[in-house]
Amino acid sequence: DTTSREITYNEFLEMVDKGLVKKVVFGSDKLTIIPNTQPFSGNGVEISYYTGYTGKMEDPDLVSRLEKAGVEFSEEIPD
Repeated sequence: DTTSREITYNEFLEMVDKGLVKKVVFGSDKLTIIPNTQPFSGNGVEISYYTGYTGKMEDPDLVSRLEKAGVEFSEEIPD
């Protein structure tokens, strides 16, 4: 189970720069962001964030920024 919350792209970049992101999954229209730490909920629910993103949105530095921050990243495979 997961609980997702939308954040802005700038908030996502701030999280990366502060070392708060564990993993990012590139989807066709959004980025799913898994933080390094999860609040203790007792019911095993994972908290994640997402931000709108399209392939048309060019951020040539994003991959190197994620690598530098030690963030695991992958691309969602469409059905």
